Amino acid sequence: MDNTELKDLVEKQGQGVEALRIAYESNEKLSKEALDKIKEDFLDGEKANKDIQDKLEKQEKELEEQKELIKTMEKKFYRLPPGEDESEKKAAIKSFEKYIKEFPAKERQFTFDEMDRKYLRTDIATLGGVLVPEVLSSELLKQEIEVSPIQENSRIINSKVKSLTTAIRTTIPSVNRVGEGATSTKSNSQYKSVRLEAYKNDVIIPITREELNFATFNMQNEMTQDAALALTQQTNIDFLTGNGVSKSEGILVDAGVGSINSGIADDIVLDNFLEIQKKDNIKSIYKNNGKFYMNSNTIFDLAQRKGGDGQYLWTQNIGAGIPNQIAGKPYVDTPDMEDISAGNTPVFFGDLRRAYYILRAVGVELVIDPYTAKTEGIIEYMWIEFLGGKVVLAEAIVKLIVAA
Repeated sequence: MDNTELKDLVEKQGQGVEALRIAYESNEKLSKEALDKIKEDFLDGEKANKDIQDKLEKQEKELEEQKELIKTMEKKFYRLPPGEDESEKKAAIKSFEKYIKEFPAKERQFTFDEMDRKYLRTDIATLGGVLVPEVLSSELLKQEIEVSPIQENSRIINSKVKSLTTAIRTTIPSVNRVGEGATSTKSNSQYKSVRLEAYKNDVIIPITREELNFATFNMQNEMTQDAALALTQQTNIDFLTGNGVSKSEGILVDAGVGSINSGIADDIVLDNFLEIQKKDNIKSIYKNNGKFYMNSNTIFDLAQRKGGDGQYLWTQNIGAGIPNQIAGKPYVDTPDMEDISAGNTPVFFGDLRRAYYILRAVGVELVIDPYTAKTEGIIEYMWIEFLGGKVVLAEAIVKLIVAA
């Protein structure tokens, strides 16, 4: 029953009441047809009122049911414990939200919408995920590993011996300047020796047969490249700071290498790069082929310094083929050098071709052991090299130490 019909019934009831009132006041008797009509209108009105009351009660009941449904759905769909099927939960939530939006525009019971639940997808194996296999890219990306360039700037001696002694002339004969008949003084050159030792360095990588045989990449090649890089990185660190015990003796550790002090607490200045080249600190023959060695933090720190006029004190070369220089000499970015800090050695200068020798006894040797861990299905790969470095001409290097 719509609003118009209800309005008509109410008007008919009112007309019946008015007719009874007029008849009562005029003491007139209404006909049987008129009374029946008034009675019928009243009965229709009562029935309409009852229908409205029933509908209101039904709606109130449905609202209560919906409240309980909301509580149940919230508990079931939004508070599921870990491990439940996430796709089913999402589908149920979607259908439930759709139901809430349509209520009471559409009077229907809540059910899962099949279109919300049944469709091919990649994240569930049984609904199509199994048809979309994972594919591993044929390109293996690798994070870069910084290696100090000491080895490539030093002199490398390849030999089959484990140790090698190098003779060094330290002085030359004295020249006599005497008159006729005078006695000349005898003299001769003097020498010393420096012993180079090739120490064993190795890398051991165990790998399962499954990984070796079924990996997308050639794992033996990958392991070999990584082992070679690890050996190069560590030996170059030893060439700087090794203590000579089962490893190379480093440039910064050698007691014979001279040094200058920055003269400024916790800092260095560009003037130090000129001072380090003075005759009193290094001979010209070494200075001519010398380079500065420092890390990128030190390079950046120096490059951003300005004079009182606001101009940069250090201008890097930008011409093609011209190496960057500081104080007229090339510099080498050396990652394992120390930062600028009190007591540290952030910079050294010198001719490493003359100053530092590296003995490489044999090339890198690969030993494969498929037996030791055979019951676990593991093969051990071991890469071995014998090499060692040592300062042979300490006078060809000068260190810059930061004042405390």
